[in-house]
Amino acid sequence: MRESRIRRGSRASSVAIASIAVALFAISTFGLALSRDGSDNGNESIGTGRAAPSIASKSDIDGLTCEEQATREACYDIEVAGRTWRYTILPAEEVTNKTAIIDLGGPGSSALSGELEIAQFRSAHPELARSYNLLVMEEPWVTEPVTSTCQAAMGRYYLSLRSTGKDDISTTARDMAGACGLSDGSGSWGFNAANYSALVTAIERKDKLRVAGFFGHSWGSVRLGYLQRQLDWQVLTRPFPIGATAEQVVSLRTANMPNQGVPERVIKNDKITTPERSAPVNRFDQLSAIVELGYIDDRFYAESRAGVETGTDSTSIGRLSDRLWGRYGEWDVSPALLARIQETCSALPPPNSVPSAVASVKDLLRAELAPCKSLKATNVKHPPLAPRTCLVSGQQDAVTPDRLVSQRFESWQSHGKWIKSGKRSHGSLDGLEQCLDYVLPDD
Repeated sequence: MRESRIRRGSRASSVAIASIAVALFAISTFGLALSRDGSDNGNESIGTGRAAPSIASKSDIDGLTCEEQATREACYDIEVAGRTWRYTILPAEEVTNKTAIIDLGGPGSSALSGELEIAQFRSAHPELARSYNLLVMEEPWVTEPVTSTCQAAMGRYYLSLRSTGKDDISTTARDMAGACGLSDGSGSWGFNAANYSALVTAIERKDKLRVAGFFGHSWGSVRLGYLQRQLDWQVLTRPFPIGATAEQVVSLRTANMPNQGVPERVIKNDKITTPERSAPVNRFDQLSAIVELGYIDDRFYAESRAGVETGTDSTSIGRLSDRLWGRYGEWDVSPALLARIQETCSALPPPNSVPSAVASVKDLLRAELAPCKSLKATNVKHPPLAPRTCLVSGQQDAVTPDRLVSQRFESWQSHGKWIKSGKRSHGSLDGLEQCLDYVLPDD
């Protein structure tokens, strides 16, 4: 049996089966097999599983329905609380109302773009497909208009991270939070407890379904927390550690990276150019690439790690960095970043301090969370335990470290099945098959 993986293309996560690579943060969070023919627009697939997001803007998005913006997956829409939401349902082989939510992580994924390869996921798990309808919901950022003011503010924030802007990181993070409706909550980029739960309930009523189970990868644990439902079963793989602090996440993530995230040789020249990239490769890109290595599949990791850590493979460094941040064009950034920020900052308090410049991986991880100082944390709750639960943690995972997951999901260890995976990549779905065998014994 071949291992399922989450395939990573851009900051949007994508799931692929078999030997296809990893995708999804989540913020570098949370959720590329590198193709060598990539261009500067961020649409090539590089060995982790975030695919480049579609950019919603007032000039090219007339509406939010399936008809008004095409999708590659089957698409259904529903109006809830004055907004149109999109989702897909893959019917069970047997006629039933029993439904399982499939949440493959994020924030910043585009579920209906084809990047998650939902049909392949279903085919890889026939025991699930036989008895359960599979429900996958699309994040709101995909169809949320982006104003020119917001887009410009994202670009300034990104430039400040690269230490090439005029303003410091704290200032540009605050300005972006204001310009993009993050600080006052007017921007609808990611899910939250209220809209996620309401959307599930509305879909159940409309389509006469009963959500009985939940599979969540990475950030899917937070979405299960949003739901706050007593389900028949729940499975989490490499879950985000709900309740952790920013400092715990930063410290343990770097501890799980090779050499604690310190490059073997730091890039000092900030004007290294590559034929396919409009932006020069610098130290910020190298540090970003080191973080992104935590998501990619083992084949590309083996090919690229040395060149990233020594600063000698500028092409891979540039591609990996752009995957992490969703950079496209020259200094534009995908609005998937806003979904990451909005949801991540709701679950994590801001770091104790924000660096004035990014000089290390720890600086980079803290700088990612700088906008959280302008957002209100909502104290995401742990999900209620289902009668049948299974969790997979990654002992070498540098995105959701096993030690932190074990601390934050301690109650799961004595309640159900817990699998310790030795696979390094955060996108690995190693252990999922065993979990499904455990929670679906009679279905």
